[in-house]
Amino acid sequence: MIILQKNKGFTLVELVLSIAILSLIIIAISGMMYSNNIVFRKTKSDVNLQNVAQDCYDKLSSDIMQAKNIAIEGYVVNNAGDVIEFKSTGKDNQSTVAISSKGFLRQSDINIKDDKNASVSYSDFLNTVKGYSISDLDSVNSSNDSHNVQSYYYNIRYMDTDERNAYASFFNKVDSYSGFSSLANISSFESLKSDNPSGNPKYNIKEIYVKRIIISLNAKIDSEFCSSTPTKNYEPGIIIYEFDKNEMKVTYQYTQMDKLNTTQVYTDKLNYVIDGSNNVSAVIAKVDSNDGSVGIKMNFAKETMTYDVEGVVGIRNTYVLNDAN
Repeated sequence: MIILQKNKGFTLVELVLSIAILSLIIIAISGMMYSNNIVFRKTKSDVNLQNVAQDCYDKLSSDIMQAKNIAIEGYVVNNAGDVIEFKSTGKDNQSTVAISSKGFLRQSDINIKDDKNASVSYSDFLNTVKGYSISDLDSVNSSNDSHNVQSYYYNIRYMDTDERNAYASFFNKVDSYSGFSSLANISSFESLKSDNPSGNPKYNIKEIYVKRIIISLNAKIDSEFCSSTPTKNYEPGIIIYEFDKNEMKVTYQYTQMDKLNTTQVYTDKLNYVIDGSNNVSAVIAKVDSNDGSVGIKMNFAKETMTYDVEGVVGIRNTYVLNDAN
């Protein structure tokens, strides 16, 4: 005899409970995956921001290191002890610190700008050395020359014509920006030192909140970037860094390596503050003309993340920030 056994299925209550338990497990796993994904994305963003910051700093410091001439335009605080704070994402930051727009050059550069007649080009002025003969210049001293002609003559006396013309191009570029249009707006790098007798060292270096850096340098020519066959191994070039809100723009200007001549936005992740009508980027320079170094600090921001990168850049060429004695 065959006995048939009746199989019972799940009851509705059991089915509901099973679905509820499964749902809880799925929700828990999904939550963990979502949380891990957020951590992963944040970590990735942090690393990306750090890489961008380091890349920008390395690029800027490398060009400063090779400078033959340098000009810096930016802002300085009016009251001792005031500091602009860069908080989080930049655009939401407001500053009430009183600042002034200034241009900074080596003192002999300022003297050249002051001595050159407006009707004479920088090239002609530098190649004729203000009309003095070598014997005249060797006899000039600070007691009978208000600018001490020797202070800038020694910077150019051993230059060849190409070097002097490159120096003239540097001045032409400096004059093209409003921050250097008036001698009243220009100070020497030496002026950034403030006495601090109780400190060690004996002085503090004032900070420049940088708007623009103009660098002239000698670059090794790569024929790949030349439209025609180069005639020399090196050529003078000008590199301009402009810091506008969250952007760092870099402009290259060469004669023979003309394929490099362009302006590019190197990053759009700089932090910045709004100070009245001024947008002050988080790029701070401390120029020490005594030892020929430039301290650079850059603050980057993305969403709620910030990252600082800083260091001190030693300039290879002597008398870039200070004059020969």
